[in-house]
Amino acid sequence: MISLILPVCNEEGNLPGNLKRIVRELMRLGQGYEVIIAEDGSTDGTYPIARNLSRRYDNVRVSHSGRRLGKGLAIKRALPLTRGDRIAYMDIDLSTDVTRLGDMFRYLDRYDIVIGSRLIRRDMARRSMMRYLFSVSYNLIIRILFRSGIRDHQCGFKAFRRDVILGLAGQARNDRWFFDTEILVMAKKAGFRIKELPVRWSESKESKIRINRIVFQMLSDIAGFLLRQG
Repeated sequence: MISLILPVCNEEGNLPGNLKRIVRELMRLGQGYEVIIAEDGSTDGTYPIARNLSRRYDNVRVSHSGRRLGKGLAIKRALPLTRGDRIAYMDIDLSTDVTRLGDMFRYLDRYDIVIGSRLIRRDMARRSMMRYLFSVSYNLIIRILFRSGIRDHQCGFKAFRRDVILGLAGQARNDRWFFDTEILVMAKKAGFRIKELPVRWSESKESKIRINRIVFQMLSDIAGFLLRQG
């Protein structure tokens, strides 16, 4: 059984069509699957749309929050609803090529964690220079501070063996964007086998992520995590 979590907030435009593409790809893999829409305090029509989609698709369910939790907490709250022995999450804007899901799950036969990477092969990622420079700088800082050896900590395309993600999520303190980095740094420290998978990635014009709004938040989260590491 494959479980895929989709953290969403104010994604009424992306959700119906992109969920259809995701379900079609999961069906193509030829094994049991489920999709959990982790709806995170949307103020538009995302939640009613998600609820209707869960009625239309047999294998789609919704985790709903009436207030904004943050990406990390939305994923953590959705995890108990999953039944798969392999659990992944990805961004609903489909910046990452959805056809890589099959490769990601197959690598879990040999690895504990598989993560998409936009920085192993730069020619596979299309994005603005500002986002590229931010990503390179951020990941370099994390590698230096925490000796993770990972090229891309923040790509929203990750898969885990069930016991691994449940353990890491239970220890993670961050509820926001830094959640991705925190669990990978902890995983590396614990000796889990991590595979970085080059992915084709295109910056979405409809992306809700605003770099200038999260830079200081991320710096604050890094400082807090450093203090907790002692």
